[in-house]
Amino acid sequence: MKYKIHFPQFDKEIELLKGKNILDHARRLKIPISSSCGGRGICKECRITIVEGHTALNERTKLEKDLSENERLACQAVIKDDPSDIYVKVLYRGSLEQILATGKGRKIELSPLTRRKGNKVLFGNREIASYRNHIYGIAADIGTTTIVLHLMDLEADKLVFTSAFENPQRIIDGNNVMSRITYDKEKPGLLHKRLISRINEKISKMPCDKDEVYEMVVVGNSTMRDMFFGLDVQSIGVKPFKSVTE
Repeated sequence: MKYKIHFPQFDKEIELLKGKNILDHARRLKIPISSSCGGRGICKECRITIVEGHTALNERTKLEKDLSENERLACQAVIKDDPSDIYVKVLYRGSLEQILATGKGRKIELSPLTRRKGNKVLFGNREIASYRNHIYGIAADIGTTTIVLHLMDLEADKLVFTSAFENPQRIIDGNNVMSRITYDKEKPGLLHKRLISRINEKISKMPCDKDEVYEMVVVGNSTMRDMFFGLDVQSIGVKPFKSVTE
């Protein structure tokens, strides 16, 4: 008989793998359980409630001694050799879309490099396309936890659309930059690919023709910025903590 681990909040389930912990199973299903310590049980962010199936798991570790009766750390709860179905409730399920994307600000006059000249679209003084109907640009704020994309009409100097969502790297390996630098050393390029893939997915759903998006401005801390561009971030994690661009 094949036993499964169930995550009812997400309407997902997967077959149990003996010797693997619950965090491993959640990541296979792309369920957002944070673990900024890299699954070592230190940050306590991966706290979950075992609704059913306690006997299928190992005994609590010393790192879990302060948890409530039915709580476990997903990184410490390992499937035993004699399993049964397990039902899990994720305690800190982050909202993937309900992220504050507005705030106080001041009007800034746009100064894009892309402009229209007759039926041509120029980048600087170089022709890059024939003019269609619009010239769009995207302003991207890549935070450690969240990402906000603003679609701008560069000709009308106005905001058209905003997309705010959780940084997909947070699901993979926690919230802080040091854990991601370590992860990037172990699996080079994976976090970059996940980041670019999610941003492209969100851009594809914007109310515009993607072929009319000609320009993008990206801001973020040095680690997020360099990961976006696919640069090596290892130098940021050691003294003097500088980017390869510095």
